[in-house]
Amino acid sequence: MAIKCELCGNTEFVKEDGMFVCKGCNTKYSLEEAKKMMDGEENVSVVKETPQKLDNLYQLARRAKDENNSENAQKYYEMIVIEDPSSWEANFYSVYYQSMGCKIAGIQTAAIRVNNCEENVLNLIKSNLSEEEQKKAVEEISVNLIVISTMLFNAAKNHYDGIGYQIKANYTQEFLNNGCAARDILYNYGDLVIKHFGESFGKTVAVPCWKLGIDQHCKMMVHFAQKEQNKSIIETYGEKIRKYDQGYVTPAVTTTSGGCYVATAVYG
Repeated sequence: MAIKCELCGNTEFVKEDGMFVCKGCNTKYSLEEAKKMMDGEENVSVVKETPQKLDNLYQLARRAKDENNSENAQKYYEMIVIEDPSSWEANFYSVYYQSMGCKIAGIQTAAIRVNNCEENVLNLIKSNLSEEEQKKAVEEISVNLIVISTMLFNAAKNHYDGIGYQIKANYTQEFLNNGCAARDILYNYGDLVIKHFGESFGKTVAVPCWKLGIDQHCKMMVHFAQKEQNKSIIETYGEKIRKYDQGYVTPAVTTTSGGCYVATAVYG
């Protein structure tokens, strides 16, 4: 029976200094533990200190991230959260990759999940990183939030656009729920970055998020019942952008259609 690493599932090992070392993640097992694993016994403990275990988990998680392997990235980042709850990287990417794998019916839930983790992650960054590291982390998150918001919004819109005209009105509410939740990932992050890190992050981080949020908002405008309230929200974010980009012009919005939307005061 082959030895199988409990951490990464790899079955290839080398022997070093009397220990069996996994070639996949460098986890070490004693001879006694290796024998127990070959005999099929469960609950074999890993012979390694927590820092080394964390290093291995980060290596596996980042490798999966670089390879766009969402399933493995989510798995390893979730393991890191258990070992190190203060890790902003693990707290963010465990949620991020979970949400990346959602289906159409889960878009709103996935977007809200991302939205809800943003402030906690920013607090962890502010509490545990140097100023230079904070800047890199905040910017890294913004790039990924733009990616996932775009993915979720486009998936919701493409699904809605593909519905036949005869029944399309039955799905307008669903599209707006999904689209607004995806949009708010960006509105919220821009607001939170300014709240926690100040104006220095406005132009480089908040503005790109707010601009894309406005773009998504405008694409839904024709379907809102409370159009004036939504136009006001768009203009509010336009004013926020102009604080850092004076030449920005808020896009004109189309309001010539029916449609209804019932949601929070933010959505209208």
